[in-house]
Formats: sequence, C-alpha cells, structure tokens
Amino acid sequence: MKLLKLLCAALLLVPTCAFATGYLGWSFGMSREQVQAQKEYGPYYPFKNGDLGSQAGPFQGTHVPISFYFNGERLVRVMLIAYMGSDLAAAEAAVRSAVSQLEADFGGVELSGLAIAPATSEAVVAAFSAQAPGLAPGQRFQFGAHPMLENRKAWVSVTAMEQGQYMVAVNYAEP
Repeated sequence: MKLLKLLCAALLLVPTCAFATGYLGWSFGMSREQVQAQKEYGPYYPFKNGDLGSQAGPFQGTHVPISFYFNGERLVRVMLIAYMGSDLAAAEAAVRSAVSQLEADFGGVELSGLAIAPATSEAVVAAFSAQAPGLAPGQRFQFGAHPMLENRKAWVSVTAMEQGQYMVAVNYAEP
C-alpha cells in the first residue's frame, strides 16, 4: 500500500516535470495530435514538411505566430515570432520582451562576448542596436538563457531579412 501511495504521488509530479521540458502546455516528445489538443491556441495549420504552426502562440500577454518542429513523431522545438518588420524600435522592443521572457523562465540571459552573466536587458538591446545596421540578410544576432537547463535549451535569434526587415524569434528546444 505504501508503494502504491508513492507511485500515485510520483504521477502527480509528472505534469510539473513535463511543463519544465517544453513551452507552456507543450512538452517535448508530444505528437502532432497532442500539440493540436491545446485548442485555445489554434487553429493549427501544417507546413509542407509536416511541422505545425498557429497564429495564436502566447507570448508576453499577446498572441504571436508559433511554430512546432518535429523529429519523426516527436516535438523537439517550439519557436515564437515576437516580431517581424522593418521598424528598428519595434525590433528593439521585441528583444526587450524576449529578454523578459527568458528571465521569467530561466532567471537571466547570456550574451556572447559579454564577460558577465546574466546580462541586463539594456546591455542586450544596446548590443543588438549596435549590430543591427551591419547585419546582412540571413545573418543573426543571438542570445541565450542563463543558466541553460539540462532538459531544454532556449535562445533568441534576431535574423536580418530582405528589405531591411528583422525577425525576432524565441526558441525552446530539446538539448
């Protein structure tokens, strides 16, 4: 009987552990059907390669485009598009929001080339603002969660696009 109680208690902890290995209600290892079962964030649509997307990804109190990447039948990465456009001030605001998101989820962010971690939001935005004008299409400015957990990776990529646009993407992935 004692063993049964211990097993039941362990099962109660499973959703908490799964929450920590993905993004919100999506856990790494989920199938496409399980991802789509999160109805409040749909409707979902398939990409040509079999991955999924939605326009209702929850991010910092708003809804943004979200993509779900699969390896076979397993969810392995979640990407939220915090911003896409040519307004540098709006891209900077999205970078601030992304820093805030990673700080809430992990405690801080780490910026390559900065001797101290965690980096402040101001330091990350200043570094992005300094690099943004020199980014050619396809080049990226990136920063990651600090500390990085063993059961998931998280990072932000700001990709320079054609015609002076920027895409700010927040990524959660299996290690």
